[in-house]
Amino acid sequence: MKNLTNYKQIIFSISTILIILWTNVVLATQDDIVKTPDVSTPPVIDGIGDDGCWQNVNWQTIDQVWIPYGASVDAADYSGRYKIVWSSQENVLYFLAEIIDDVIVDGFIQSPTEQENYNYDVLEVFIDEDKSGGRHVFDGTGSTGQSWGTNAENAFSYHIYADCPEDNNVNTQFIVLDSDGTNWGDRTFPDYSDHFPEFALRKTGNVYTREFSLIVYNDTYENDNKEGSRVQLQEGKIIGLSLAYCDNDNPNESPKTRDNFFGSVWVTAAAYNDHWMNADDYGTVELTGHAQLPLVADFNGDGILDIDDHVILIECWGTDDPLCDIAPQPDGDGIVDRLDLELFMNYWEQENCSKEVHVVDADSQVPLELGQILVVTLESNPSTGYQWEVVEDPNSILEQIGEAEFKSSDEGDSQMVGAGGWEIFRFKAVSAGQMNLQLVYHRSWETDVEPINTFSVDVVVN
Repeated sequence: MKNLTNYKQIIFSISTILIILWTNVVLATQDDIVKTPDVSTPPVIDGIGDDGCWQNVNWQTIDQVWIPYGASVDAADYSGRYKIVWSSQENVLYFLAEIIDDVIVDGFIQSPTEQENYNYDVLEVFIDEDKSGGRHVFDGTGSTGQSWGTNAENAFSYHIYADCPEDNNVNTQFIVLDSDGTNWGDRTFPDYSDHFPEFALRKTGNVYTREFSLIVYNDTYENDNKEGSRVQLQEGKIIGLSLAYCDNDNPNESPKTRDNFFGSVWVTAAAYNDHWMNADDYGTVELTGHAQLPLVADFNGDGILDIDDHVILIECWGTDDPLCDIAPQPDGDGIVDRLDLELFMNYWEQENCSKEVHVVDADSQVPLELGQILVVTLESNPSTGYQWEVVEDPNSILEQIGEAEFKSSDEGDSQMVGAGGWEIFRFKAVSAGQMNLQLVYHRSWETDVEPINTFSVDVVVN
């Protein structure tokens, strides 16, 4: 009898431990305050996520089951997480979202009969730039305003859709929908893709990595005067933010119906699907200064990441020395090898590379370190049909970051037709070596006409 009692106690103890572990998994949410560092070198938006700026940032989970509320979902079916940083230089937020999904449902095409995309596999970003909370469906009045909001731009519910690429490929085409209008009778679904300057979705097996940048707007937003409401991001700013994922596991059904809805924050059962219309439960993000170098890479403990630390790592090569076995984080893999060196070099890049190097003179020589950004600014007037274009070099040691940005010389109205200005190109140093970077100023359709201007600079990457 005593043995039976002990056995029951053991079973009860094991069951209690399993319940606690299961509860911890289910209740995992993003941090109460997501500390978001300013990064010196923004990521290259390619859906890989191996940039130095991501290395020191914690993953935030997207695994709260909002629909069906509180249900249990097998990790093989779905798991999600994200990282976030910001750039004072570029004045944008950067996101890295990783979704594991066993069945992908895509093929959404916006049409009069299918306006909304949430019944497909969609990543959602809910953002309230001043964390004021409140409803945000319509610019409503009277009872509509009380129930659904008086300002649709009080917060944004970005529904980001992109078709799934082939395995080990990337898709940069996407559509971003939200709700607008004054009531249900004139409700519209504007495409806010231009709020996201860069976007990439990469497929690796059943892992789908989305990497993108986001411009932050305040609640005075008007589509015909976007810049007038663009927020100047700064250290210490508090933003309301949650991420979510719509999951459909039946590609053959018609019409499509969302099976699951996962979020990054806990909500009550009554608020299981309120984020799209009410910002009260959004999570909290705080913009911080530049991330400090983690001590994990300062092997000799002198507070500086330098060649001495690199020598120590090489001396430990092939061993299981825990001092230098730093990758994968947080505990390593039992051997000091290429993964540890790559992570160390990412830290090195973040610590030792300045933000940007601006070209001053043509036909000069510009020295760069790996990871640094070269900025080329050239006078231009696209209204004439002439634009600057990079001359392709298959052996380039630079990687262009996004498309060229145009800055009008007319500060009063950057959209003024015919206004001249400057085209700004950014390139990341991705390989050591030397090259001559060339750009031509021409009309792209005039294939047999010499360009009216050229620009070149010698680049040396150490």
